[in-house]
Amino acid sequence: MEYRQTEGIVLICTPFQERHVIATLFTADLGLARFFVGGGHSQLSALSRVECLYRDRGGSTLLQLKEWTLLDPYLILREELGTLERASFLGQKLLQSQLPLKPAPALYNLLLLYLAYAPLAINSATFTTSFLIKLLKHDGLLALPERCMECEAPLQAAALIRGEAFCQAHAPSWSPLFSQDEMRDLRTLAGARSMREVLDVRMEDSFRLKVERLFGELTESIY
Repeated sequence: MEYRQTEGIVLICTPFQERHVIATLFTADLGLARFFVGGGHSQLSALSRVECLYRDRGGSTLLQLKEWTLLDPYLILREELGTLERASFLGQKLLQSQLPLKPAPALYNLLLLYLAYAPLAINSATFTTSFLIKLLKHDGLLALPERCMECEAPLQAAALIRGEAFCQAHAPSWSPLFSQDEMRDLRTLAGARSMREVLDVRMEDSFRLKVERLFGELTESIY
C-alpha cells in the first residue's frame, strides 16, 4: 500500500499496549487524524510540529505511521505555564469540535498562527475566546445576522441558538443573552484578519463564559 506524507501538530499521545502509542495530530490535508506509532517511533511529544510518512490500515480511520521528522518542538510553549495552558486549550478544542479525516487547511493555518502568538498573549481570555469564535465561524456554526429570526427587528442584544439569533423580546428565558457591546465584540473577533485586532479586544469574564457555553452547545451535536 502506498505511503503518503503530511505534516501536523501533535495534539495528544495515548499509550497503547506496552510499547506503542496512538498519536492524534491536526493536519492541513487530513484534519484530525490518528496514527498508530510503533514502539521504535513512539517518542512523539504533544504540541510539536512533525512531518509524517504514513499509509492507510485497510479502511480503518487509524493510520499507520512509518516514520516522522521533527519540524518544530515548540519549546517556547513550555517556558511559561500560562503559555502552555493557552496552547493546550487550542488542542483540546480541536479535539472537541473536529470530525476525523476532514481536511481543514485554513483551520490548520489558524492553529499555527495562534501557536505562534500563544507566548505573546497578555490577555488569555481574549486569546482563547477568539479561537473558539473563529472555530465556530470556520465550521459554519456561528451565525451573526443583523435581524431577529422571529420578528426581523434589528438586533441589539441577542440570544444565539444553534445558528439562529433572536432579539431580547423573543429570546428563550434559558438562553444567555449577548449584550449589544458583546455582539459587537463577537463580530469583531469573528471577522478579525490580524492578531493585533484580536488582542486589542478587552472583554468581561461573563462574555468568555457565554462564548464557552455557546461553543459547547454548538459542538456537542457533532458526535
